[in-house]
Amino acid sequence: MKKIISMALVVLMLVGSMLTLVACAGIPSDYKDAKANLEDKDYEVEVQTNDTVINATLAMLFGADEVNADALIEAENEDEDGIILVYCEDSDSAKALEDTYSEFVEETLDALEEYYGKDSDEYAEAAEELEKMEHGVSGKVFYFGTEQAIKDVK
Repeated sequence: MKKIISMALVVLMLVGSMLTLVACAGIPSDYKDAKANLEDKDYEVEVQTNDTVINATLAMLFGADEVNADALIEAENEDEDGIILVYCEDSDSAKALEDTYSEFVEETLDALEEYYGKDSDEYAEAAEELEKMEHGVSGKVFYFGTEQAIKDVK
């Protein structure tokens, strides 16, 4: 009887682990799959594969230096959920890009606090907008966007 219960528990744990892995699926590793997922959820999607355009976009958005990337996706829906995904050539480049983005957010908040004061409405609104944007790295992909857009791309 103990063996049957033990085996049943092992099977339940394996099934639970597999369900967890499926539920926590990450960002697609191929930008074409990410594009398709977003389009299926009614996002307007733009894909850039030109190095010059990718680097100019990232420099404008948050001051990133030259990045070795294969593609950049910008997507937004009618509810103003949005995401930017950068498909880097390697995971180190993606992590470096995330570090640059994190520094940008921190520096922006510091500058807003200095200019408006931490208790001002302007600072609170800007901080809320920046904090709505989640970011991370999934393999070779750096991404930032709203929580819903991140869910929708997976």
